[in-house]
Amino acid sequence: MLLVSDSPSAGKTWCDDAVKIVEQLFPVSPRESWDALLDLRMALRAGQDWERVLDLFLECRCLLESDNYLPLYRLRQLISQSLRLETVGSEGVHSLRAILRRKHRSLADLRRAVRQPVRIVEEVAAPAKL
Repeated sequence: MLLVSDSPSAGKTWCDDAVKIVEQLFPVSPRESWDALLDLRMALRAGQDWERVLDLFLECRCLLESDNYLPLYRLRQLISQSLRLETVGSEGVHSLRAILRRKHRSLADLRRAVRQPVRIVEEVAAPAKL
């Protein structure tokens, strides 16, 4: 398996850093959580469907945060710095950092809390590293 840590650093993005964090979770996570971690890793590497990335992150956080708080905290910080939550049909933007501090179990749960249609988009000037 080719790991992000094995690839050259040219053109490195925040997603590469996020994938590294996910890869570090495999050896310390129960096998039952590997499917969710693999899905999150693939979604981050694809780098196109940010709603899926956020939904998969929330799933992994529910499964693993009690035993792996620090890597999931780092991943949460990276995601909240790199993506934003926009209200559909208006120019409203919610702080993803503040929203992710709460314990939403899924993107649908998060949408219910915001009480408005939202979409997840990548920040234009997303940080390269955590």
